Amino acid sequence: MIKCLRCGYDNVDGSIYCNKCGSKFNHQEKRKILLVEPIATTNFFLTKTLKNKGFEVKSLRSPNFVFDELSNNNYTTFIIDIDLFERSNLDFLKTLRKLHPKQYTVIITPSVTKDDLKLLKSLKFSTILIKPVKTETILSHIDKLQGKAELPESFKYPLYNENTIEEAVSKHIKANDITYILEFVIKDFTKQNIESQLYLSMLDKIFASLKRSDELILLENVGILIIPTQEMNDKGANTLKNKVKKLIKKELFKNAGLFKYPQGNLSLSELCGMIIKEDFAELHKKDIKINKEAESADIDKIPEDELFKDRHLVFSALNHMDDSYVALLYLDEKMKKIVAPFITISQAALIKNTDKESDIEEAKKVFLETLADIYKQNKSLSKDDIEERIHSNISLMTLPEIQNNIIMLINEEASFKRIVSELQKDAAISSKVLKLVNSAFFGFSRQIKNLERAAAILGTEEILGLSLSISYINSFNANMAFVKKLWRENIAVMSIIRFIENEYKLSTSSVTPSILSSIGKVFFAEYFPELYINTIKEAQKSGKIYDAVELKYFSIPHTRVGGEIIDMWRLPEKIKVSAMYHTYPSAFSKLNTSLHLIHTAKYIAGALGYSTTPQPIDNMSYYTYTMLLKKHGVDVKKVCAEDEEKLRDYIEEMMFLLV
Repeated sequence: MIKCLRCGYDNVDGSIYCNKCGSKFNHQEKRKILLVEPIATTNFFLTKTLKNKGFEVKSLRSPNFVFDELSNNNYTTFIIDIDLFERSNLDFLKTLRKLHPKQYTVIITPSVTKDDLKLLKSLKFSTILIKPVKTETILSHIDKLQGKAELPESFKYPLYNENTIEEAVSKHIKANDITYILEFVIKDFTKQNIESQLYLSMLDKIFASLKRSDELILLENVGILIIPTQEMNDKGANTLKNKVKKLIKKELFKNAGLFKYPQGNLSLSELCGMIIKEDFAELHKKDIKINKEAESADIDKIPEDELFKDRHLVFSALNHMDDSYVALLYLDEKMKKIVAPFITISQAALIKNTDKESDIEEAKKVFLETLADIYKQNKSLSKDDIEERIHSNISLMTLPEIQNNIIMLINEEASFKRIVSELQKDAAISSKVLKLVNSAFFGFSRQIKNLERAAAILGTEEILGLSLSISYINSFNANMAFVKKLWRENIAVMSIIRFIENEYKLSTSSVTPSILSSIGKVFFAEYFPELYINTIKEAQKSGKIYDAVELKYFSIPHTRVGGEIIDMWRLPEKIKVSAMYHTYPSAFSKLNTSLHLIHTAKYIAGALGYSTTPQPIDNMSYYTYTMLLKKHGVDVKKVCAEDEEKLRDYIEEMMFLLV
């Protein structure tokens, strides 16, 4: 609905001209959207995206307040996430249409029956989308609704044939990465049959089981194609294949196969031809041939680029080499670009005194051999099920409701009053907020008992950190001894960051990212305790940092696991970056002060004895050390030497408050 600024008439048909006086609307004015979605994390993510696109968004958690909102405000679009199997929700939609017959509405639902679809079409709802649905898809429909409102002919799954399949698949091919394509051959998969209830209900279940980013493509006369956009290995793709296979009705299932692209010299056209012909056997022969070649390959045949592009692999290899070799690598023009982001303070000192005439070729040989050894050992780890465990654990996929609500309110820049009303629902968070405000850190002469005032003093960053810290502990509980050690380490890191920020008058908003920076390690401690213990033991025995020996025991590093968990929680990108790159911040950014401060605090915490695998300060990133010194005046070595007692008191006080 758009109000004409000239005559005041409310226009609801999407025209760019007023239906009463004919004046053209000023489209610089923000378009208003009412969003109703029960899942707060997704709500926040969509809300943020819409705001970035120039929309003014109002978010509601329940349909109960919709009618008041629509009667008191002018909204151009209404987006509602709703389960149509609840009959009361259908009644709500009928009432909505009755009271607001021309309100542009996008309905997002897990599934819909044929009868419900007829009802929705009869009510002339603008768009019906089936979950999972990408934010980009929602935006494309909203953009269409700014023009004439038209009911789409097909609202569900894209249907392709042998002439259009290559175009469909090519849209989802990822540059420089393996793309997995799962094919499920279905009996009598004709256009007419797909619309029947038997096929439709099966497709709904399959679609609802996929992640938001996964692509579902229907291939006429063949069956279903699924492109899991986040799968990184054969095992994860096969796990999804078996999961979907169970959802296909036995009387309709014919066959299933897994394709990969690129593979060998296979062109995209050849791959699509094999998909149409259901040629799994031929592809399997290609797989066997390639695998045999890979097995017989020696170190020299592993592509250098494949070794160099894996940051965690390079970091691990450099940590397994003598510093004198690392210094020599830095003197080589090509190698310098690869190793520079990982150079430590001690290695930088060695580089200055290294003879440029030394045998650099020997250092390069040792580096490649070390890389290849760790690479081969890591690739042989086929027994763990990390990816499967991450995505199959429901408790990991969503935060508790109160934490979700707090995240949503903070990201919506809601008033403290609304945030406090949510805080009051959780006694543990409320208690810690009050304890922290009344601690020696703030030094108030009188005790603060009012939660709203306490929240205002702490600020949203600290509240979000405290809220997430509760979830951090409660999400993992089987091996609490390990989890508590990691939690204590993170409290130390958080305390050190606060100390440095206070002493040097910095404002980096690093508290919340630091709390979750080791969430991947917590996951390992919980679900793979034996491997986790072995990794710690080797690190302690060799005197190396935990991160440097991890690839010998886990198929993927904790940094990537942390990134995936934070993605599932739909937390801000800043928190994900801290989880993925705190070990080697310069490999990600030379300007991200928050990330470099977290890296620094972890080494200081280790030097003070709060880490399971402590390292001396001289082993931290040289670039981080010089950047903090030159840009912010923070001398990390001086902090450790002169402020050790203050830091310990600060950390222990925070432990008392938060543990």
